[in-house]
Amino acid sequence: MAAGREVFVARQPILDRRRQVVGYELLYRNSSQATRAEIQDFEQAALQTLLGVFVDVGTEALLGSRLGFLNVPVKLLCSDAVEALPQSQTVLEILESVPGDAQIRERCLELRRRGFTLALDDFGPNDPREPLLSAVDWVKVDLLAVDARKLRSWIPRLRRSGPRLLAEKVESSEDFERCQRLGFELFQGFFFARPETLSGKNLDPAHSVILDILGKLRSEADLGNIEGAFKQHAALGVNLLRLVNSVALSRGQEIATVRQALVLLGGRQLERWLMLLLFAGSDPNGVSSPLLRTAATRGRVMELICMSASHAEGKEESDRAFLIGMLSLLDALLGAPLDDLLSRLRVDDEIRAALLERAGQAGILLDLAVHLERGGFAAVESLLENLAVDPETLLRAQLDANLWVDALETQQA
Repeated sequence: MAAGREVFVARQPILDRRRQVVGYELLYRNSSQATRAEIQDFEQAALQTLLGVFVDVGTEALLGSRLGFLNVPVKLLCSDAVEALPQSQTVLEILESVPGDAQIRERCLELRRRGFTLALDDFGPNDPREPLLSAVDWVKVDLLAVDARKLRSWIPRLRRSGPRLLAEKVESSEDFERCQRLGFELFQGFFFARPETLSGKNLDPAHSVILDILGKLRSEADLGNIEGAFKQHAALGVNLLRLVNSVALSRGQEIATVRQALVLLGGRQLERWLMLLLFAGSDPNGVSSPLLRTAATRGRVMELICMSASHAEGKEESDRAFLIGMLSLLDALLGAPLDDLLSRLRVDDEIRAALLERAGQAGILLDLAVHLERGGFAAVESLLENLAVDPETLLRAQLDANLWVDALETQQA
């Protein structure tokens, strides 16, 4: 990649009716300093940079085999530059600012003939882009922007117009079920990245066992004690072995027993795989769980930045960074207060402060990872300066993390 290029990337998963991830909305920025008068040029520049990312890095690193949904301003939609994107994996999201005139409609039809998939972003009742409905494949509907009663009467008419429906801002299981009944086929929103948190929710027995083993590791229990916990729960041991025997381990040998895994991995690495197992076992999609992907990517990004940053003090610190990233979504996974879960895990004061107060370098690193996921690029730039990390290192860490998580999923397929 060209030296000095500053690109920030955020991915939000898009799922089908079976909650399988089929694509990501990708958000890119090259600066947070553009003035309001330069916004259109800034969007164009950001998307031009996107072309370089696809060329330099490749779609495998960004998307694997999934689709990439990209916001497209009118200038890029009408330019030749957009045609450099990979047609088979690109969904061009036509923004609200794009006019619905005959010229734009013809351009949409031309791009479809070239193999692109098109979507109308944030489409609503009486939208001025209605003339484009027959020229696109998908319509994205923001649930928060349309009244529920209006949605019930409007969606059947929209479905008859031809395009398939994608629901945005799905924030609860009720939203998801309602949209399924209305005929939506794809879904995007906070609900999938962070399942509903129910106060006082009882822990699944398998979750409880993993938490207990993690607690034993934190308190430096002897090997026999930890192995005994696995032997009492044979299925848990089998699942752990399946997970660690992935390409991500890359040790050139298969791990056949829990004791072998304990000896070969060591305590800190075993923590990593137990955290992954905790998330993978909570969802019928296993390693494909959107929450696992978010937590594992967050942890891996933090680990890689920590390894490359000037303030890193060795492998122990980077291992802690990975653990903190995974733990940061534990309350969302288990539906219990994070403070209580951390007490059960016997984490030290530094980890607790990073998670609950965003204190210390680890807390700043966690803030960076969270803002990156949410597209808060202005905050990302500020935090990078605080950590003395350059944008190129951040982008490389994010792409490497995506490949690492994709490898886990591929091996479990």
